[in-house]
Amino acid sequence: MNPVNDAYRKVFTSPEGQIVLRDLSRRFGITDTAMNSNHAEMAYSAGQKMVVREIFDRMTLASGQERTPDTAADVYDYVLEIME
Repeated sequence: MNPVNDAYRKVFTSPEGQIVLRDLSRRFGITDTAMNSNHAEMAYSAGQKMVVREIFDRMTLASGQERTPDTAADVYDYVLEIME
């Protein structure tokens, strides 16, 4: 058990945390593609998404799951679920 990961899970699974996570996911376009002809804008957008992704990764790790390449699909499924 990692106390930091556990804290992320506790905070972001609370009703208030879900509201914040939903807002961050929408605000930073976590499900949008990052394609842009301007490389600086594309890199900036990718950086924003990485912050939200880190939250989801820590929640996943706290639940006992390992971080795998397939985790990205799980993250997007979860984001879509909480954004409904």
